[in-house]
Amino acid sequence: ISVDRAGRYANLGLPEIVDGTPDAGPLAALQSILIAARFDTVAVLACDMPDPDIDLLRELLSLAAGADGAVPVQDGRIQPLFAVYRRDRVAPQVQALLARGERAMQTLIHAGSFRELPVPPGRIQNINTREDYEALTRNP
Repeated sequence: ISVDRAGRYANLGLPEIVDGTPDAGPLAALQSILIAARFDTVAVLACDMPDPDIDLLRELLSLAAGADGAVPVQDGRIQPLFAVYRRDRVAPQVQALLARGERAMQTLIHAGSFRELPVPPGRIQNINTREDYEALTRNP
């Protein structure tokens, strides 16, 4: 679990990967994840994306070969927190962006060699509001 500070989810009993650059958002989290990764291809899934589409993840994994990674595009929006990254190719880019003070995941995607996969609305679910949560729990 990627966390901004150690012990945040200690009650789950799962390993935590702490952001190496404090207060730098998801880009810093990605940097720490890539450093800690044991494999070159890394899937990143945000905690507010319940019931991830495993078939979509498989498509992204296949698409990432020979690129910096693969990212879905839903409703015209890049979804960098449901994406696949190639550690050896992306880690130096993330480090350079953070060193320049950049914090936006979108900047990484646009600057890199990422393959984009258009997906229909609703294929990736986000819970960002109480209404989103209620809709999800009403219609599992």
